[in-house]
Amino acid sequence: MSAAGLAPRVAATAVESEWIAVAPGDVCGIVQDGVGYRKGKAVIRLHLEAYLGAPDTYDAIDIDGSPPLSMTISTGVQGDIATASMVVNSIPKVLAATPGLHTMRDLALPSFFPGR
Repeated sequence: MSAAGLAPRVAATAVESEWIAVAPGDVCGIVQDGVGYRKGKAVIRLHLEAYLGAPDTYDAIDIDGSPPLSMTISTGVQGDIATASMVVNSIPKVLAATPGLHTMRDLALPSFFPGR
């Protein structure tokens, strides 16, 4: 996946949460587009809007397959929890790896690890 675009989301009006307040004209988040290519053909597209004051929070995916799949998860998958889950579920793969510096591409995909 290569970055096709990343832009700041600027607040049109004052927005706030219990942790932060953002004045009009200040950055309140990001808008990002990415494209993944296989043999020069775009096969994955990502559009992400993560900003304070977003009207609808959801994650959606459309898969062109057999059968085709279109799914929307209302309220989305909370990013911090998803990141922590990937880290925890990667532990067995990291422990089984050879010594040295590795990237996520070097390791098996994170998957559920039920423990011992």
